[in-house]
Amino acid sequence: MGLGNPDLERRIKAGETLSREEALEIWDDVRCGIRKQFPHNSHNSTSFLADPKHREYIGEAFVLGFRFNELIAEFNNWQCPRQTDFADAKLDGMLNIYYESSPYALFVYIGMINPKNPNYDAVFDKTPWLAVEKLPNSYWDNEENRINATKWLVKTLRHMGKKVEDIVSNDFKLNFLHELVDRSGSAYAALVEAGYDVDPTQMHQVPKAYWGKQNRIKFTTARAKEIGRLPGRADLPEWMLAKAGGVNAALKEAGLLISEAKSE
Repeated sequence: MGLGNPDLERRIKAGETLSREEALEIWDDVRCGIRKQFPHNSHNSTSFLADPKHREYIGEAFVLGFRFNELIAEFNNWQCPRQTDFADAKLDGMLNIYYESSPYALFVYIGMINPKNPNYDAVFDKTPWLAVEKLPNSYWDNEENRINATKWLVKTLRHMGKKVEDIVSNDFKLNFLHELVDRSGSAYAALVEAGYDVDPTQMHQVPKAYWGKQNRIKFTTARAKEIGRLPGRADLPEWMLAKAGGVNAALKEAGLLISEAKSE
């Protein structure tokens, strides 16, 4: 162990970069309680983990070791460590300070989304929401990431026989994309951003924000022409009626009640 090696202790205090084997030895001391914390050098009190190579060695060993642990794999298809697992491994401080409390940021750092890196994993690269407990906000700030995720969802649901118009917010949430749909505001908004030409009035779940006055008038007028009479409550969407203030209010703002009175 490190504490029994004077030369290793000297090099740590000098702030030298250790070998992979030595860095893992220090981590093992911390996990076993031999060291209360990761050491600091004696010059400027910089943490052992401030060295990016030390974080790379330890982070890589932890993540890859966790993923290929057969016992864990039995219960977790993707074998992806969560924040609680980092805490159990005495690495929660490293995660919080250097990776903004995001396991995904560490996965990126050790090359798991780089096709040229031996640690590359297509799941983490193409569909990380299937593997990572919580993606950082910055991931969903990227428009390309949002679009790719929505297209993946549409493709997945189409294989199951679901039309684009029938996709609702809950479909996003059931497929681990709740952060995406919450950010977009509705399934409709996410689909439009991804380039799908969908008529909101034909969707199974029309976004509430769609029912402004002009859209209500447009829909009510078109519905009246379609059925050849004044629409009743059963003919108009519930959320549209709620926004309009009821059936009569919807007909009146569309000019249909006035027209009926004149015809008499």
